[in-house]
Amino acid sequence: MRSRATLTTLLAGAAGLTLALAAPTAASAHVGVASATSTAPGTVSVITFSLGHACDGSPTTSVAIDLPAPMSGVVPTAKAGWQIAAETDADGTTVTYTADEPLADGIRDTFDVQAYLPEGVDELVMPASQTCVEGGYAWDGSDADHPAPTLALTSAEPEAPTAAEAGIDATARGVGIAGLVVGAVGVLVATIATRRAQRAAR
Repeated sequence: MRSRATLTTLLAGAAGLTLALAAPTAASAHVGVASATSTAPGTVSVITFSLGHACDGSPTTSVAIDLPAPMSGVVPTAKAGWQIAAETDADGTTVTYTADEPLADGIRDTFDVQAYLPEGVDELVMPASQTCVEGGYAWDGSDADHPAPTLALTSAEPEAPTAAEAGIDATARGVGIAGLVVGAVGVLVATIATRRAQRAAR
C-alpha cells in the first residue's frame, strides 16, 4: 500500500511540475505587454512588447502594433536589426517593425514604445499582427487563442493613510525612540558600575 501511495504521489508531483513548466510557455507564446515604466493615467510610459515565437516554425519578418486613440505622443525606440515605421491617423498610431533578417523560431525579442497614457480608461487594448515568411497571426483578441496585448491602468496617487494608521505609526515611532533612550541609559549605567568596580579592586 505504501509503495502504491508513494508512486501516486510521485506521478501527481511530476504532472504538476509539467503543467507548471508548460504554463509560462503558453502564456508567453504571443505578442503581449511584458512591462511598462508607468501604468498611471495621464503619464508618459515606455511600454515593452514581447514576441514569443514564430509562425509554426516559420521565421518572423515583421510585427505591427496598433496604439489606439486617445493614446498619443507615440515614439518607438530605435532597435538594432529592425526597420521602424510609425503611421498616425484619427484612430491612433500603428508602429511597424520590419526585420533586416527574419527572426528564427525559438528566439524571443522585445519592442519598446513610448506613449502618453490617457485618462478616463481602465485598460488599453493594443492589437498586434505578426507576419512570417510563411503565414502570420493576428493578435487582436478575436478569440482566446489570439489575445491582444493589453495594459491595465492604475491610480497615479497612493492612498493616504487613515487616521488610525497614522496614529499607529506615530505610536510605533515613539516606542522605538523610547527603547533607544532606555538602551543608552542602560549602557551608561553599566559602564559607570564597571569603572567603580575596577577602582575598588585597586
